[in-house]
Amino acid sequence: MQLEPKDIYEKLEFDKILRFVEENCLGEMGKEKPSQLRLSNELKVVRRQLKQVLEYRMTIDNDDRFPVRTYDDVSEGLRMLNVEGFVLPEEGLQRINIVLRQMHDIFMFFYLSRQKLYPSLYRIIQNYELDKGLIDAIEKVIDEEGKIKPDASPELLSIRIMVGTKERDLA
Repeated sequence: MQLEPKDIYEKLEFDKILRFVEENCLGEMGKEKPSQLRLSNELKVVRRQLKQVLEYRMTIDNDDRFPVRTYDDVSEGLRMLNVEGFVLPEEGLQRINIVLRQMHDIFMFFYLSRQKLYPSLYRIIQNYELDKGLIDAIEKVIDEEGKIKPDASPELLSIRIMVGTKERDLA
């Protein structure tokens, strides 16, 4: 049963806040979140969210910027990896690597004193783990531009050497 008026967001001008938040989100998935926000009258929830906002604001005021940047939605590529025989295109692998590196930067942000300085923000990620080995494995295969390295595998290196040899023979 809904007890609040249907136009409560407009009356409270909460819709303007949601639009502002949406316009300032960095990724498409983030831009979808504000429209899913609901008012809460649970004191515990409101306090937790206000602490998170306050701590994020502290990172800005302290010139201790939280390492968040624009990102791509990689969910479709990750979903497709479950399909047997699917080969992720170079750009899909590059997007996943960028997101993993951003996650790594966030985890690194919370080392040592920042866990205590920003405890509400840290609680958001504290139960997650990031396998740095996955980033390393991807970066052994792709270069800075997201292209497959010529020596990504022994077989590929051998093929590239043979192609180079044949091209020189034809020249």
